[in-house]
Formats: sequence, structure tokens, C-alpha cells
Amino acid sequence: MLAQPVAPDHDRLQAMAKDHWQHAVATYWSERTGLFYTRPPAELPPASVYISEAQYRRGEYRTTPYKKGDENSVGYNLHGGGTGTEDCSLFTGPLLAAMCDQYAVTSDRSVRAEALRAFQGLKSAATAHGCPGFIARGVCHEDGKSIFAGTSRDQYTNAIYGLWRFYRSGLAEESERQDIRDILCAVADKMTREVTPENNWSFDFAYGVKDDRGVGKMYEKDKLLTLRLAMFYAAAWDVSGKQDYHDRYRAALPDSLAGARAYAELPPDKIKWSSPPYTVLQTNAAFRLVYDVEKDPAQKAAILDAMALYSAYVAASPHFALAKYKSPRDHGEIIGGLLLCPSYAMPAETAAVLREDISKMWPKGWAGSIFTIIPAYWQARVRGYFATTATPPTDGGQQ
Repeated sequence: MLAQPVAPDHDRLQAMAKDHWQHAVATYWSERTGLFYTRPPAELPPASVYISEAQYRRGEYRTTPYKKGDENSVGYNLHGGGTGTEDCSLFTGPLLAAMCDQYAVTSDRSVRAEALRAFQGLKSAATAHGCPGFIARGVCHEDGKSIFAGTSRDQYTNAIYGLWRFYRSGLAEESERQDIRDILCAVADKMTREVTPENNWSFDFAYGVKDDRGVGKMYEKDKLLTLRLAMFYAAAWDVSGKQDYHDRYRAALPDSLAGARAYAELPPDKIKWSSPPYTVLQTNAAFRLVYDVEKDPAQKAAILDAMALYSAYVAASPHFALAKYKSPRDHGEIIGGLLLCPSYAMPAETAAVLREDISKMWPKGWAGSIFTIIPAYWQARVRGYFATTATPPTDGGQQ
């Protein structure tokens, strides 16, 4: 455990983190869908400008971003870019995990009510559209069911991690755990059906729309992205106990671990465009899930070795240097991701960046930054940093 002396500002830091959450709920959360958006719900596109399932199936859409004030452009936007609904699952998943971390640190059962806000959102993203195994980027606030057909493995990764953490947190009741089993198993089944050589190893978007830019690709030999596929199967296996999911998880694991080793050998200029800061959080969320669910000691050690290798590479890489990035969102995703690695020790200068980001955004900040700084803060607390006078640090356990 990484214990620290109590500093005078740690109580205030926790209070600010909780205020960030309250601001996020009051400003960006939809009571109808349970999702967090990057715009206030009142400013989101209305249901009348979403196109129908039949139009998507006929290919009557474009991939150009939404232009504010031009409602006609929304219906032809495959991924919801520019609408405020394009990253709901990506942000809501880590926020749900953050509430699980807060409960792990404080043992305060009142956190369940806050976790339920995010859980209902992820359930909506996975079920409102009627496409089993599909996790939407977001759901229309006005009608609670319309979606943009496009999504990505990034949305899936963060959503699955948040759902799995809630399942294992001690906060979820059996009805919610059953919902999560249904969702995670449906995702695994979708991967089995669609992630094939004939489909370029990608899963389909909603309504059978094909992956238009490789954001649903789940397998590449000896590449790190294969870890996401291993994660999806491992999550389904862990909550269901089904042997088929275990076997598929184990089949994807060797390429995942080889991919981590290959990635750690890349020169910085080779990862400039392929690895934005958000990949750190997602990669280590995937690593952490498979590490936590793996039961074989040898395999568990191999996963931890690969995760530690990847994390050490990120921590030392000039590409991921915190000084390079100005947005607290980027800082939150890099720091929060690294903290998921059990062997990572956060340097004092990195802790200072996180503390400064929390402080300078208070009481308001851009939605995306709030949504990533909150999880980074509570993950730091789980690891024993920023201990307050009211709540002692824990041993770093995730479940």
C-alpha cells in the first residue's frame, strides 16, 4: 500500500471532487436516459432529427459532423459527432467505476444512489435500441430510444469496465447484476458472430451498418488492440461462468500480451497518431479486468508483467508526458489509466498535476475534463493517495 502523510488540502480536495460530481449530474446528466452528455440535455438534438432504422439500413447517412444550428445534418451523422451524444458511454463507464472506487474507499452506502445514475445510463446505451450486444455512443434525451448507428471499441471498453466494476463492487443488487450478465453476454455473442476475417475482424454497428473506419476492429495478430477482445470475453465469462467465453478469452490472450510487448518497443514517433491519451485509460482498464478475473497464477503473472511493461513505457514516453497536454481530460485519462496498474507508483509531480487539475476546474469545468478527472481522483484514493482525515487509505483492491 502506498500510504502518505495527511496533507492539509486533502479534505478540501475530496470535497472538490464531490462537487465536480454534483456539477456533472446537475448540468450534463439526463434523468430520462441516465447518461452523461457533453452538453446540457436541453441543448441536445431533438428526436425529430434522428433518422430511422430503415434509413440506416438503406445507407441514407453521411459521416460528416453535426453543424450547430443545422438540424438536418444530425440525421445523416453516423457517429453523432458534434451533437453532445457522441461519447456518452465512453464517459459514463469511468464515472460508474469512480462511484465504485468511492464506495471502496469510504464504505458509504449512499454512493449506491449515485452509481445507479450511471448504471441506468449504460443499461440504456445497451438496450434502448433493441440491438442485442450493441452499445450505443449515446441515446436521444428527448425520446429515450433514438440513437446514431455508429459506435466504437472505445465506447464498449469504458462501458464494459464500468458495468463489470459495478457488478463486483458490492453496490449492485441481484436485478442489476442480472441486467449486467445479459448485457455482457450479448456483447460476447455479438463478437463471436461478427468479429471474423470476412468482416475485417470488426463488429457491426447498429442495424447491420458496417464499420466505416476501423473503430470496431477487435483483432490483429500480435497487436495491443486484441486485448479489448480478450477483455470482452473475460467480462462475460466472469459474470456468467460460461466455458465458451473463457475459451475465447484465453484464445485472444496470447496476441494481446504479445501486442503489449511489441507496443513497448515502438519509438515515440510511431505512436504519435495511433495512441491519444484516452487509449491509456482504456488499455489498462482492459488489462485490469483480465488480470482481476484470471484464476491461473501463471497466466495472472504474465498479464501483470505485460501490463507493467506497457505502463512503464507510457510513464516514460515523451508522447504521453503530462506537460505536453493542456487539457485536464488528457491528464485524467493518462493518470487514471496508469493508476489501474498495481505496480505503478505515482510520482509526486504527477500527483501535483492531478491535484492542480481538480483545483483549477472547481467549481466548474468542461464536461469531458470533469468526466475523466473524477475517476482519476477516486482511483488515486483507492491506491492510497490523497488520504483524508475522515477516511483511511485502502489496500488498492478493485473488487
